[in-house]
Amino acid sequence: ETNNDYESKKTIDEYIVSSENFNLYLDEDHKNLLFKIDSLRIPTKGLFLFKGKNGVGKSMMLNLLLGLVDIKWTTGEFNINMDISNTGYLTYPLFFINGSFSENIFNRSYSPHLLEVLNIDFCEKLITTNPVNLSLGQQQKIALLRVLSMNTKFIFLDEPNSNLDRETQNNLKSYIQCLKNNKGIIIIMHDDNFDDIADEIYEIKD
Repeated sequence: ETNNDYESKKTIDEYIVSSENFNLYLDEDHKNLLFKIDSLRIPTKGLFLFKGKNGVGKSMMLNLLLGLVDIKWTTGEFNINMDISNTGYLTYPLFFINGSFSENIFNRSYSPHLLEVLNIDFCEKLITTNPVNLSLGQQQKIALLRVLSMNTKFIFLDEPNSNLDRETQNNLKSYIQCLKNNKGIIIIMHDDNFDDIADEIYEIKD
């Protein structure tokens, strides 16, 4: 079956995405192939890693899953779960506002356990943006707290370990290992930190 309108096609509940013979092109005439998927099925629960060199299309894969690519650039079948809008997405660049810690996580409620997991000890800090008075590690921790406190069905994380200290990386890994039993988690990674707890590892090549 061929379907060029992949955004309107929805999968049954068991997959985040189900794809066959899918191509993404650089042009509307479909002459310059950018990204190809022969076959892919990602269940709605578990931990799934996408790995590959810089520039191979890892972040593009997440954009495809979220339906953020215009269908005129594509051919083939790409069926997305009906609940894909219920996704927490860590992407870049990170942004902040002048204000309190709470305002910078959009006044969301969160479990105190998450503060322990992420080693956040700066909740009373008044944040400024010119310049940002947070270390790179603190910025990453706020970004992770924003996403993990959303309680969404799916979680997409683009390089979540960036700028985190080793202790926080280990805490996050343990947290993800428990979380994957109830959620579908897709992570873009360069290193092998999560390999041993992943349900599937997909490598994007060429």
